[in-house]
Amino acid sequence: MRRWSTWGRGALGALFALGVAVGIAGFWFHTDGHLLGGIRDLLRAWSVPLGQDGGIKMGSRPPALAPLAFCGLGTLGLMVCAGKRRTTE
Repeated sequence: MRRWSTWGRGALGALFALGVAVGIAGFWFHTDGHLLGGIRDLLRAWSVPLGQDGGIKMGSRPPALAPLAFCGLGTLGLMVCAGKRRTTE
């Protein structure tokens, strides 16, 4: 915390931005480049009534939305790092 007002905030901001980039890349790779198709398949799996076969079989694909958790954490970190700087006197 001692370096927060000098270079620490910028370094953490860069790492949080990297987390957002990793989340977006993970979403791309988990859906094989078909972003809307991955979301459509996920919604279709939830819309199948109980007792009927359909949707996505467990373990057949990586979870499409899981990498977006990195985007959420990275965004929160970027918001903290971009906050108003306070001077301590």
